[in-house]
Amino acid sequence: SSGINAEYYGIPVAEGKTLVEGTVADTCEAAGMRAVCAGDSSCSWSSSRCEVVAWESKDCGWPMYGFSRKLCGSGINPTKCPQMNGLFNYMNNWIGKECGVVGSSWCANGNSYASGKTATYYAYCVEN
Repeated sequence: SSGINAEYYGIPVAEGKTLVEGTVADTCEAAGMRAVCAGDSSCSWSSSRCEVVAWESKDCGWPMYGFSRKLCGSGINPTKCPQMNGLFNYMNNWIGKECGVVGSSWCANGNSYASGKTATYYAYCVEN
C-alpha cells in the first residue's frame, strides 16, 4: 500500500471509452500507475487491480472522499470539490461499474459515461 505522500493523478480516459469496470485500472496501468482502491484491502470494492492508499483506506464505500478532504478540506465531499469533477474511481464488482464525480452526482455510474463525448473523464491513479 502507498503512504501519505504518494503522488496521485487524474489520467485522461481514452476518447470513446465507457467507464465500465476495469477502464480506470487499464488507464492507470497504461500510464505506468495503479488505480486507487476505494477503501482498504478488505473493502468489497477493492481487488488486486488497485492500490490501497493511506488517505482512502478508512472510507470503504465512499470512493474518493479521502481525496476530496485532502484537496478541499475536512467534511467536503467530492461533488463540492470542483477540481474533482470528471474523476472516476476503480470499483470491483459494483453494479454501476466505475464510480465518478460528475456535476452533483457521486457516485455517477460509469457505465453511463463515455470519455470524450461531452467531456473528458479521468482515471484516479497513484504512482506505482
